[in-house]
Amino acid sequence: MEGKSFQKAYGKLVTKAWSDDDFKSKLLADPMAVFKENELIIPEGIEVRMVENTKDTIHYILPTEPSDYFGALCGQCICCFCDVDCFTGHSAPTKKRFKNKL
Repeated sequence: MEGKSFQKAYGKLVTKAWSDDDFKSKLLADPMAVFKENELIIPEGIEVRMVENTKDTIHYILPTEPSDYFGALCGQCICCFCDVDCFTGHSAPTKKRFKNKL
């Protein structure tokens, strides 16, 4: 499952967590198990951690450095290739997105 279909499935988990405290507790405690139960495939060797934003605490994701994906940076700002998805942790930047922003 990739891209938009993963985001849609993940959105369903979030929606369920908002209305089901037991589900939310399980998702926060063991996201890998919940993802697997709901057929959200996480690549082997990847660890998933869930944190919850509250009215008093907001978590920001520090994305992986683009050079990890593409080699040397082009010298432009991160906004040149990184869309909202990478800042929310939903997906990593792709070469296609990078090329479209140059």
